[in-house]
Amino acid sequence: MGQMDDWSVRVASGVVQNYGGGLGTDESFDEAVNAINLHNGSLAMAADFRLEEDWQKDGDDVLFARASFLSPIGDYLHHHENVRRVQVQIVIPARLKSLDNVLQLGREPGNDQRILIQLPATGDEGFAVRRYLLAKPLARDHGIVSIIVQLPFYGARRRPEQSSYTLYEVDDTPKQSLAAVMETNALLNWLTRNPNNFTGKLGVTGVSFGGSMSGLSSVMMDSQNISKIAIIAHIPANSPDDAYVLGALSHTISFDRLAPQPGPSAESRAEAYARGKEKVHSLLKTMDIARGARDLRQILLNNQQGLPPPTTSLIPTDRDADVPALDANKVKEIRRVFIQLSGLHDAYIPPIRWRPFYEHISQIPGTVHSELIELEGGHCTGVLVHFPKYYDAILRAFSLL
Repeated sequence: MGQMDDWSVRVASGVVQNYGGGLGTDESFDEAVNAINLHNGSLAMAADFRLEEDWQKDGDDVLFARASFLSPIGDYLHHHENVRRVQVQIVIPARLKSLDNVLQLGREPGNDQRILIQLPATGDEGFAVRRYLLAKPLARDHGIVSIIVQLPFYGARRRPEQSSYTLYEVDDTPKQSLAAVMETNALLNWLTRNPNNFTGKLGVTGVSFGGSMSGLSSVMMDSQNISKIAIIAHIPANSPDDAYVLGALSHTISFDRLAPQPGPSAESRAEAYARGKEKVHSLLKTMDIARGARDLRQILLNNQQGLPPPTTSLIPTDRDADVPALDANKVKEIRRVFIQLSGLHDAYIPPIRWRPFYEHISQIPGTVHSELIELEGGHCTGVLVHFPKYYDAILRAFSLL
């Protein structure tokens, strides 16, 4: 284990994810996918998109403003309006003056306008860190626009029972993960369809959990309007199961409180802990991003050969009986650039867990460039020491589209 990872786990013990509300509805990731009618959601746009405040200056060269839209899976997430409404912060070069000007430039033939959607790491509830470290210098020095996304159960989108960023119930994890993907895709669809018709370069990125969701959004996005996309995943996991059950963070969760009830009589705490850990593992393990990438690759290869699509839970090819089936033959290749940065001594997400993430996403047809940057050190070192390499990887990914 990297020394910094070891130290941070000790400091975070009992804090990273306490699941104080228990298991919730006892729903696995696969069941959550089925519950929200996945492809209906993936084709949705960012409904009721609106600016919530006037543009503010961040120095002389950068403007930012908060905006919001309705989550395409709001009814599934929670009944409280604040959870259902997606909060984002838009960061633009000051010379562009407004989002309308950004979109206008993005409609012009041959334009080189770039928009980067930024997803948060675990516990990153606000906008300031991502704006200061990434969005501001990208806008000021390179003209790149950022849309910084706040996920459900974080910040202004916390559910009423939450007292901190830690998720209240276990099944909030698949809900939050699906929201990250569906809300990202809703933004991408909103940008690329009428009336915006953005034809510039698009990117999705994030650190840790945000990196994982960047990869998953690439696997599950609607390919009808998006022509090119850069995915930059910094120290991602292949599944939440990797971090919370199989990795070092498992030591921060009181699994004995999550054991299904009633349990065996005279059960020891260690036995309850083992049962609780196995239950959480069963709920989270089905969120396997590498599996989804494998399935998408097979769909695209089958399309080329005139074969039927494979059966998969992450990328279903049919929906409820009263909704027209997705025509897998219309799933087309997107021009993709994929760059992943991962720690060789990561105790949060061991290499045996992050390598399949890279191996299968990099093989999706349409990928014109894939790159794995192996970092010396662990998870925390990846953030604190190797952030400049992550920044450079974003610029290189856009240049290769």
